[in-house]
Amino acid sequence: MDGYRCSLPTTTAFPIPAGLIADLAQDGVKTVVIVDPGVKVDSDYTPYGPGPQRGILCPRRWRRAL
Repeated sequence: MDGYRCSLPTTTAFPIPAGLIADLAQDGVKTVVIVDPGVKVDSDYTPYGPGPQRGILCPRRWRRAL
């Protein structure tokens, strides 16, 4: 993580994610795939970017209610 920003896989670095996981399994590595719902509040961070303007992020007030 870089400043609480999750790393983003790229098709260049990981062209076939399932193949990578299979290769790791052959080496005895167990993989857990997760989705991190937290998004760093930073307008320069691609996953956050236009989120607030587009209304696609869960506001903090909603998280308290959940």
